[in-house]
Amino acid sequence: MVLAFESDVPPEVTGLMLCKVVGDDCLRIAEGVQFENGRAAVMTVLNRANICGHVGGCINRSTRFWADLLDVDGNTVGEIQLSRGSWNSLKKHWIRCKMQHL
Repeated sequence: MVLAFESDVPPEVTGLMLCKVVGDDCLRIAEGVQFENGRAAVMTVLNRANICGHVGGCINRSTRFWADLLDVDGNTVGEIQLSRGSWNSLKKHWIRCKMQHL
């Protein structure tokens, strides 16, 4: 089965870092999370999050929730748009990460 957002996730992706805009322009970023099973595990959690909202699409100025896609070294290799529901699903259930204090 091909997921609608599969083409948005490069083959070198091994982790995620959740991001959101709070208020007018305050950026909040979670700690990066790496998965032992690499891209397959990333695709699994994104598929689960997609059940609770929407995953995929282009990031633009009106995007409030997204995830940075990380490679094995923790470098950003892409982004994927999330709805509020899918972002909350990831944050609260599937990857349970702490928000960074910037």
